[in-house]
Amino acid sequence: QQQLTMFVERYPNHSRISYGRNLLGRAYLDDGKAKEAAPWFLRNYQADKAAARAGDSLLYLAETMIALDD
Repeated sequence: QQQLTMFVERYPNHSRISYGRNLLGRAYLDDGKAKEAAPWFLRNYQADKAAARAGDSLLYLAETMIALDD
């Protein structure tokens, strides 16, 4: 989580930023931290709806909302 956070903060225009934000959200979700994961999935989807992992982020956002009973 720490390394992925550094990546997305240091390289916001990197060609793999969609992967980084999605993986960061997944790292939080896998760690049982759905509340911390949700903003990353939403941010990744909203940043570029056609990005490589935008669709995946939307799916994982739905999973986080279920985990949060929202």
